[in-house]
Amino acid sequence: MQTINNIYQIGSRNINLAQFFEKPISFSKCFCFILGACLWYVITTGAYHDSGSGFERHVCLYGGSSTTCSFGSALGFFAFVGSAVAIYIDLRLPNESSMPTKRRIMKIDIYIAVSFACIHLLAFIMFWSKVGNSVPDEANLSYAKIGIMISLFASIAWGITSLLAYRRFEEFNLEIKINELESDGKQKPDESSVANGVDPAQAASPQAVPFTDGYGY
Repeated sequence: MQTINNIYQIGSRNINLAQFFEKPISFSKCFCFILGACLWYVITTGAYHDSGSGFERHVCLYGGSSTTCSFGSALGFFAFVGSAVAIYIDLRLPNESSMPTKRRIMKIDIYIAVSFACIHLLAFIMFWSKVGNSVPDEANLSYAKIGIMISLFASIAWGITSLLAYRRFEEFNLEIKINELESDGKQKPDESSVANGVDPAQAASPQAVPFTDGYGY
């Protein structure tokens, strides 16, 4: 609940679109957003065959299993919403000053990306193994096959997003450690340097540590 409140507080601050689109992870999340919407639309509108009669009038093209079609439709919807939330967090995250809050939100970002990558991979295997089974010969499988490809691309996109999110999290931790080392160095000047006549202010200032912004942060 505390993390949700922190995310809401982040949302009350200004958005920096220029900074947002400088990061590869932002493009990856936008691509996931588009794929989620496409999967939801394709499964909902084209993954059923209208037999025209009988109790089971609308037959799912994935092995005739309505559960599979419902799963695909729900996955597309939640991927659409989840990627939208992830994009919203990325828009607001740079304005958050609390380091512990940033760390928690970055962890949630990683968990979301990894979860959707695994679920989309499972959906791809399920759709691919069932498409066209136990359905009429005249059924149009075009949308069903598109759904298979979308689930594969979405799994790859979410996998890339999870890697970028993990790299950002590691760079964030590295930046904190560097700042702590610099702070300790400023508080404790080198005694040997002071003894040799070096200005204590200069001895307390450590050399700059090379650091790269890296990908996604």
